[in-house]
Amino acid sequence: MRTDDQGDHHQTTEFIETSPPSQQQHEDEPTEATTGACGDQDANENSKMLPPSAKFVSMTTCEAGERLLSADRVIVELDGKDKKRQQQQQAANNDALVPDEQVRDAAGPHGYKNWLLRINSSVKNEYKIAIVVALAILTVVLVICFIDRTSSSSSSSGKGTSSSSVFNTLSTTDGSIDTIVATTTSGEVLTSSTKKTPPDNKGSSSDVSTAFDDVANKAKIVNNSVIISSTMQFPVTTAEPVDDVKYNATTGMKTDKTTTTTKKNKKKKDETSDDDDDVTVATEDDVTSTTPFPPTSTKKSDAASTQLDEMMYTTTRTGEMFDMTRFIEENNGKMNYMVGVGRGDITGPAAEVNMMGYANMDQQVNGIHTRLYARTFMIGDKTSNKPFLFINTDACMGASLLKLELLKKLQAVYGDLFTGDNICLTGTHTHSAPAGFLQDVLFQITSKGYIPQTLDTMVHGIMMSVKQAHASYAPGWIFMNKGELLNTNINRSPTAYVSNPLKERMLYKYSVDKEMTLIKFVNADGKGIGMINWFPVHCTSMNNTNTLISSDNKGYAELLFERAMDPGSLAGESKFVAAFAQSHEGDVSPNIRGARCIDTGRPCNAVESSCDGSVSKCIASGPGKDMFDSTKIIGRNQYVKAMELYDSAQDKLEGPVSFIKQNINMTEQVVKQGNKTYHTCQPAMGYSFAAGTTDGPGVFDFKQGDTKGNAFWNVISKMLKTASKKQKDCHAPKPILVDSGEMTKPYEWQPKVVETQIMRIGNLIINAIPAEFTTMSGRRLMKAVREVLKKHIPDEEFEIVIAGLSNAYSDYVTTYEEYQVQRYEGASTIYGPYTLQAYIQQYQKMTDAIVKGEKLPPGPEIHNMRHRLLSLQMGVVYDRVPLGMDYGELYVKANDKYHVGEEVMVEFVTGHPKNSYGENIEKMNFLAVERLVNTTWVTVHTDADWCTKFVWSRERSTFGDTSEAKIYWVIPLSTPEGSYRIQHFGHRKLFVTGTVYNFQGTSNVFKVLPSPPPSRLQ
Repeated sequence: MRTDDQGDHHQTTEFIETSPPSQQQHEDEPTEATTGACGDQDANENSKMLPPSAKFVSMTTCEAGERLLSADRVIVELDGKDKKRQQQQQAANNDALVPDEQVRDAAGPHGYKNWLLRINSSVKNEYKIAIVVALAILTVVLVICFIDRTSSSSSSSGKGTSSSSVFNTLSTTDGSIDTIVATTTSGEVLTSSTKKTPPDNKGSSSDVSTAFDDVANKAKIVNNSVIISSTMQFPVTTAEPVDDVKYNATTGMKTDKTTTTTKKNKKKKDETSDDDDDVTVATEDDVTSTTPFPPTSTKKSDAASTQLDEMMYTTTRTGEMFDMTRFIEENNGKMNYMVGVGRGDITGPAAEVNMMGYANMDQQVNGIHTRLYARTFMIGDKTSNKPFLFINTDACMGASLLKLELLKKLQAVYGDLFTGDNICLTGTHTHSAPAGFLQDVLFQITSKGYIPQTLDTMVHGIMMSVKQAHASYAPGWIFMNKGELLNTNINRSPTAYVSNPLKERMLYKYSVDKEMTLIKFVNADGKGIGMINWFPVHCTSMNNTNTLISSDNKGYAELLFERAMDPGSLAGESKFVAAFAQSHEGDVSPNIRGARCIDTGRPCNAVESSCDGSVSKCIASGPGKDMFDSTKIIGRNQYVKAMELYDSAQDKLEGPVSFIKQNINMTEQVVKQGNKTYHTCQPAMGYSFAAGTTDGPGVFDFKQGDTKGNAFWNVISKMLKTASKKQKDCHAPKPILVDSGEMTKPYEWQPKVVETQIMRIGNLIINAIPAEFTTMSGRRLMKAVREVLKKHIPDEEFEIVIAGLSNAYSDYVTTYEEYQVQRYEGASTIYGPYTLQAYIQQYQKMTDAIVKGEKLPPGPEIHNMRHRLLSLQMGVVYDRVPLGMDYGELYVKANDKYHVGEEVMVEFVTGHPKNSYGENIEKMNFLAVERLVNTTWVTVHTDADWCTKFVWSRERSTFGDTSEAKIYWVIPLSTPEGSYRIQHFGHRKLFVTGTVYNFQGTSNVFKVLPSPPPSRLQ
């Protein structure tokens, strides 16, 4: 698909076909649609012109680097009236031919000749008329295009490059739409707009995979179809014209082999290039392949596609580069904030511990892909007594136990400078980090209790980051910017999203929020020292088969940003600190191809997210060829947008720095709605919780959308605890699987008391929430907070963000309407259907207090339960080496030479990675790639880098009591020619004394050559 900087709209071909009456859908019976390439129903969001009651097939495509993502298919069904009208018209056409046929048959030879001449003359006249009409139409079209291009160019002047949506207008005989049934192939709901014109593209852009759902119109889910009602024409965003393609009306699969070519725009940071590369959409063979995730492109990308500077541009530019030099000259000495930044390693045990996130007991750590970090920002103003700390961790979430343990360390060093009130501890939500740092039973089941090594390593690393931030705390400025980021997130529970009121959905352009908000920290010299941005997307690009510690897509973006700001620095050691923080990502997935059945490649059951009754086969993927590639793409998208926002940030924040925190018992909240009063519930998990999500399916026969339960699992549930009638009534329509709120042995199963917190920096309001809010839940909370601010400060515009998964973890929060659908997020809303409203009331109260400068009571205490926590994890008893070998010795050597783009693998005798942790062990890295510079070996990569992997195993020992370390290095294309080696660092434990000693091993020296091997040039 070609996108230009004027925002022009292009048309595509649509294919009309009919379907048998058996396939007709009832208007009140909607289902979940599925998304295609790049994205979600937002891929279908700028739509505004559909034909009346016609069945059509539309395919949209978009690009992801050198990959073209799979296409959305939309099926709109004909209603009975249109069929009848077509039949009547056909009959009339047939009747019109009868007189000429009678003349021809009755006239004889001469009469027939005259008849034929008359027909030829008529045809010639018709040709002449057709040519004149065609020329007239072409002239009008050219004039309109010229006017539109001139208008677009004028409106976008001075605003940078603008990516446009491609709109296709579909016409019909009566120009109206009664009922539209729309279905896509990857799990997204398609909705329509009642507007007559496409949205204004000035200063923004649309997902290139958009097809419907501009304002999420009247859509319902029934029988795996989406019912959309509208009364006006509207344009539909599609791909470029497609050759004759048809899709099976029942399966939505391609039946005629074809390909479509689109363009990928390569742009530099501040300019637009028209250089295009053709990318080919998958053919029928690709789509109908039985492989789990068919390829999206028939074109093989070369090694150059892996370079970090080859970015996929997914948005319009938000603004021009900010002239910091001029700003410093004009504002020298006028800093109004105090800022400091720091970073600390929180990686934790690298073997034989469970990962936190997917609740999969088989997902045991056996190495490191990227290390994990805590990034701390200390923020205050010159008049406030206390600053606050915003601590962003590469962890699944913030946690009460983690914060309480951190506070003990902080108060021992800094006294009362830091308390629970002025610390926000949040997580990026990576699902590939060690578990064991929460103090609630439910979160300890798969990790076999709490894990001291995980907790202690995290506390130590966070402490290091705070110390750095405190040491660098100095006057500076803070700037803010925001912009739209596309092709990076989709809604994974569209059947729940469309249950929200139509009027509310029409207020928003997409089914997920796509705005990134960024703040930029600058010191007194005008040098950037740090950055935080908030963008909602799950860190589940790495799926539940991954066993290497990884910071996932946000962590990869952090590494890219920090290295770009401090070139030449090692990963995790740059002076610049960049945090990609989480927001309201509850129903937001990075797997933008959507969910498909991995055994057939067909769309999943939309309501249950299952395939042939099994959720384990319904898995979302994309946009890359595997989970590592997908992580890079989604991470790079966030990095590119953040860098653009950072460079152009010029909105200087001004105003007070303040914070407020209050603990609340979420099981005792009274919710007022109109004249009625409701209550929150004791925690409980529903059946759909066990079904998991399309990002990470559950096990057994659980399915999403379950509001009834089943007899077998009811028996199992009662073995744990039979829910009381009060509990069942409070949670209805949720069928309770785990009555966690009424279970107290051996200690609390899920939290009852949680922290709520707000931080203010001038006109930026940061709402730290202790849960995962869905898209619409987050929107309602932010709207409620904004209303309070408007009431007190009507003349000031505030930017409001949500910092999700902060300070504590209490699972999910859906809207009341989404809760009724009982997908995974609703089943995991543990305090019942009025949870969101309870949080809204609380954050409105805190907003009112922080604006007035008032304090709130601290609320009920959250107790540190570490002394009572159980840990069933086995520690390391001792290490042993094979007979005749020593620690650090090589099992497998490197080759003598490699080319850039190739992978080096060496294998060492090693000790157990659990030995390498704690405050007293200085060498935490397990590997280093070194280059010989003159006569000195210089470290160029560590296990914090994306290009390396450290993999631990016990495959060589008969008794499983010796350890091997495989170290992989994919040589970056920018690597200089020269001599290299790989170092391995580890620790071993003695059997009798338990004493831990360090060791290291060194590989043989090998050459790296700059040019790729011949096979890569073919």
